[in-house]
Amino acid sequence: MEDNKQLDQEQNGAAEAPKTFTQEEVDKMLQAEADRRVSSALAKKEKETQRKIAEAERLAKLSDEDRFQAELDTRERALAEKERELTLSQNRVSALQVMEKSGVPASLVEFVLHEEADTMMSNIKTLKSEIDKAVQMQVASKIGSGAPGKADVNGKLSKETFAKLSISEKAKIYSTNPELYEELSKK
Repeated sequence: MEDNKQLDQEQNGAAEAPKTFTQEEVDKMLQAEADRRVSSALAKKEKETQRKIAEAERLAKLSDEDRFQAELDTRERALAEKERELTLSQNRVSALQVMEKSGVPASLVEFVLHEEADTMMSNIKTLKSEIDKAVQMQVASKIGSGAPGKADVNGKLSKETFAKLSISEKAKIYSTNPELYEELSKK
């Protein structure tokens, strides 16, 4: 039994000790990572080159009119993509301004960003309301039940309402306003 405990302690001690590497091992790891990145970049470039060659071969087989139409379609798609990027960029700026005014963290802009301004504004309002709800819930959980009780029309706590309060709520009143507590606790 003691041998098992000792073995467990040795294994835990070995797991806690940081592993040290020699300079040669570090160099090998760095080289392996660099090789992996270069291979990935080369594969990506090769795939792009193959796509361009296939497109050029396809265009070469088309008639002049069809080739012109295909190039026109390609340019229109590129233009539409640029317009989309510009719209998103402008909406990002607008969203950041609105979020700053409403107190929503700017780091959340990607969650509300949308091509359509109306949808984006709706997303910002929804996010703001959800953040406010979460904050209210956290505040309520930290301070307890909130207000000690209901006040009457004059803003004072009635004896009937005071009698219905829990002991912790009465203790809060006692600690914050001892005179009120004495007045309400008299029968």
